[in-house]
Amino acid sequence: MYESSLGLDRIPRSLIITAKVRDLLGNRVEPAVLNEIDRFELHAGGKVLEVPIERPDLIIERAVLVRELTRAATEAGAEIVYGHRLERLVSATHGIDLQFRDKSHVSARVGTVIGADGAISTVARDAGWPRPSLVSLVQAVVRWPMDLSPRTVRVWFVPGDTPYFYWLMADSETRGVLGVIGTERDKSRSAIDRFTNSQALEVLGYQGARIPEYTGWVRPWRKLGGGHVYLVGDAAGQVKVTTVGGVVNGLWGAQGAAEAILAEGHRTLPSLRLELGLHRLIRTVLNQFDEDDYRVLLEELDTTARGSLARYSRDETSRLLWHLLRRRPRFLVHGFRALIGGHAESQLPPGPEARARRRAAGSVGQ
Repeated sequence: MYESSLGLDRIPRSLIITAKVRDLLGNRVEPAVLNEIDRFELHAGGKVLEVPIERPDLIIERAVLVRELTRAATEAGAEIVYGHRLERLVSATHGIDLQFRDKSHVSARVGTVIGADGAISTVARDAGWPRPSLVSLVQAVVRWPMDLSPRTVRVWFVPGDTPYFYWLMADSETRGVLGVIGTERDKSRSAIDRFTNSQALEVLGYQGARIPEYTGWVRPWRKLGGGHVYLVGDAAGQVKVTTVGGVVNGLWGAQGAAEAILAEGHRTLPSLRLELGLHRLIRTVLNQFDEDDYRVLLEELDTTARGSLARYSRDETSRLLWHLLRRRPRFLVHGFRALIGGHAESQLPPGPEARARRRAAGSVGQ
């Protein structure tokens, strides 16, 4: 394994991950767990909805998780060579040449390459995959507010600021992070500063990352010269576009790559493709929502629907959608109206008239 840095990545970043990560990593994840979450508090247009969850989500310290995964790899026999930043991937008749940018400009010839080199992947670029569009995640480290349990994540839907949402989660009893996702880092930073001020939160520092935006399935393996190339994780765009979470999806992608290399079939990747596609469909609908749409959605998530949200995580989207739509078929109607409204609005210049016309289009079929 070749790693560009001189050692393990120690840059701290708090992540929220579903309990599925425990199914995949077992006890390996436990040293990275900072907190467990058993409730979400959703805000939109003055409406507040509390959603308890049956299997707690985990607040993870990314740097510790990287350390534990590195330890697992070395215990399994992997050798990690630090300080080797990949400069070029070159097709060769009898394999693939890796050319590194280091003091000696060394190179290596291999038969199989697994690219796990992040959103701006050199492996993907040189093997011919298209460059993904990126979104910007910014988190302000804040002193934890006294009015909120550390086991609750507070979420605000504010479409005027971001098509995604703001979230506030605790990584200790006294500290947490307020985060937002946007298309541009500077705008995301400005938005987070405004929002921390509006919530009277004391900022202690900042965290950030650039994350690929999943826009459709791209087969994460291909032949190159005399060898084969596989992409996993952010390099393959294996990120839930609803929340831009990628840890569980990346682990599924790695499992799929291992199955392909060991000729064990393709059991994992079809499920991953379905999961990512459903998240993309949901994101397409949510991108058309304004604050009032979110308010109405929260109002309609009654006790029965909240039960489905409590039982199935965002890494079980097919099961969650099936149970939601079976209990509340009108969610499908609302989604269809949002899509029609978004198409109608795209034909108009932005502004109040567009919104009025979108509302009118959304009322078709009532």
